[in-house]
Amino acid sequence: MVRKMAFVGCSYLAGLFFASFLNLKSDFILACAALPIGFLFYFLVSKKIQVPVCAVFFSAGLLVYGFYEATVYRPMLENAGKDCLAEGIVLEVNNYQNDKSQYVVKGRINGKDGKFVVFCQTLDCEIFDKISVCGKASAFKDTYAFPAESYYRTKGIFLEFSNPSKVSAQKRFSVLKYLIAYRDYICGKIYSVLPGEEGKALAAMLFGDKSGLENDTKTNLFRVGIGHIMSVSGAHLAIISDFFMRILGLFKINKKFKFAFLEVLIALFCVMAGLCQPVLRSAVMITIVYGAEIFKRRSDTLNSLGLASLLLLAGQPFLVRDSSFLLSFAGVLGIGVLAPALCSKITETGLKGKLLRYAVTMLCVSVVVFPVSFLYFDEVSIISPLANFVLIPVCSAALICGFIVAISGGVGFLSFLPLVFAGLCCKFVILASNFLADLKFSSLPLGYEFIGIGIIVSIILIVAGFFIFKDIKSTAAISAACVLGLLFSGEFYSLA
Repeated sequence: MVRKMAFVGCSYLAGLFFASFLNLKSDFILACAALPIGFLFYFLVSKKIQVPVCAVFFSAGLLVYGFYEATVYRPMLENAGKDCLAEGIVLEVNNYQNDKSQYVVKGRINGKDGKFVVFCQTLDCEIFDKISVCGKASAFKDTYAFPAESYYRTKGIFLEFSNPSKVSAQKRFSVLKYLIAYRDYICGKIYSVLPGEEGKALAAMLFGDKSGLENDTKTNLFRVGIGHIMSVSGAHLAIISDFFMRILGLFKINKKFKFAFLEVLIALFCVMAGLCQPVLRSAVMITIVYGAEIFKRRSDTLNSLGLASLLLLAGQPFLVRDSSFLLSFAGVLGIGVLAPALCSKITETGLKGKLLRYAVTMLCVSVVVFPVSFLYFDEVSIISPLANFVLIPVCSAALICGFIVAISGGVGFLSFLPLVFAGLCCKFVILASNFLADLKFSSLPLGYEFIGIGIIVSIILIVAGFFIFKDIKSTAAISAACVLGLLFSGEFYSLA
């Protein structure tokens, strides 16, 4: 069976995703129904083994999600409202005003493994130190201001301790602490050369610290569809990995050495980015893609995507409803699967062909992530294909310069010119984002009921157009007409 892991991983992901909207009883009924349907289809309609395989792993996703909810999530919530004893290792520290801090901890609560959040007076505590807590645990609740339960649930964090009766921290030795300190040192180097907002933007791209950016700037970056580049994500690691692999490809170097060098860079970037989930997910994906050649396996994006999804979701099924995970999955699907299929039909050569393929790739990414945006956000950027086409290469150049500074130790003559160039790139991105965000038709509101119906109809028309005309230009024209129709209908409805 070709692309075994693609069928396995994507079917498992689909089962988890559907289960997240259902209860345990419905999960079990749907799983029991999917299995016989898959096998009946195999024996009566088609002899393709992919059908029963997909049915098996779709059912497995449904059952795993329900089992995890019943045996892990609900028992953990039973501690809510009770006095608990908890301890664990600090994974994340967020400092607030009035000497208050929030600590994300992985450890045990009343003898049960799990993650939890501690909000208390600031402790003499760093990442990877040990923390002990005594106090009343509480469950998260979604509010209009912030959907805390939905947000933390996808990250496997189910309880919090707000102002516990007793909390203490214990220092622990960890090599990773020195890498975090090195990250802070590099941030200082960046701010010394780029004291303005462009320096804060570069630090955000490298390390995920967006606290220095103005709220208007952050809003405009997301409004034009490139806000993801200012949050450390898998895209950053993919850009850096691709750049260094191209550089190493210029030399006659052993494949195993190149792969080992890449893994060291990946590990360094993951640690400096705070071991955040999007970067770790991308690290798994990139390792699978580049490692396929080392282990004499054919590198296939869809196969790698399926395997990465299976590995990441196996122990954390609630992650399937995390918006950043779904955006990452959709982005890779668009850029690694859909875009190559469409670009292969482009016959133009030279600079025109390259620009056309790049434009199609950016459009594919925007189209594939659109359903995820519709599910999680109240508006979607219409201008994002244009913004990504123009600004992502500029952001990539800034990111690579920043990473070169980070791995060179921030030495004056090695860091000054790259930082100046990176600062100019970031300045251009900020100014361009502010200009594009002010355009009247830069985004489409998703709060109107008819927009959802319009999106479904548009997807059907685009897919049907592609299979009927089998021509990129016709498909692009239909897509543009659908987008313009949605845009103007939403704008006229809001005026009415």
